[in-house]
Amino acid sequence: MWGKSGRIDGQIREVGEPFEIDGKKAEYPGAFGRPEEDCNCRCVALTRARWGLDEAELQTMKERAKFFGLDKTENFKEFEEKYLNAGKVLQSRKNDGIMKTQNNVVRDAIASGSVSTKVNPQKQGRHIKSSSTYIEGRSYLYGTLEDAQQLVNALSGTGTPLFDDNGEWLRKERVDAGKNFGVHVSPETGEETETSKGMLIYSKTGTHLVPRKETPK
Repeated sequence: MWGKSGRIDGQIREVGEPFEIDGKKAEYPGAFGRPEEDCNCRCVALTRARWGLDEAELQTMKERAKFFGLDKTENFKEFEEKYLNAGKVLQSRKNDGIMKTQNNVVRDAIASGSVSTKVNPQKQGRHIKSSSTYIEGRSYLYGTLEDAQQLVNALSGTGTPLFDDNGEWLRKERVDAGKNFGVHVSPETGEETETSKGMLIYSKTGTHLVPRKETPK
């Protein structure tokens, strides 16, 4: 594969002779037998040694690789930026106090006044069958607006807040009342399922509760 000789990190060895790097030996790239070395190795085997190519030949190889979709440079850069720097981003947010625990993000929003737990009658009415504003085909709660308010008071801050990819709270919270309080209506089939689970959707103008069905994982 290497011809008469091979080269890694500036070392040249005859075929069959191992390279030695930081006290570790390998006869070719990816053969150190150590996961931390092999899985991160980006060396490649070439039929002609790369150092034996002139600039024109190298450019030709790059163009061919790009044409056949073999050039992964951009994909690797994207991977590196998205994943390898993720730890730094998360630590930075933690140090800046931006990241909040699931237990206090809802309560903090309520305390600051950025959201209100008072039921929004217009939005909640769309999910109560006895309401004049109920929209046919929507999931619905049993009872009245007063019953909805009691549920919001009892469940707010007890569930799982939802966040976007940037760690920003979506002003939504998955909750479970422990007993059925409404019916989930499938938007695709219209199938109705009694449920104890719901989604609290917050805003500055009020909150509303929508029955939900747990999606199988």
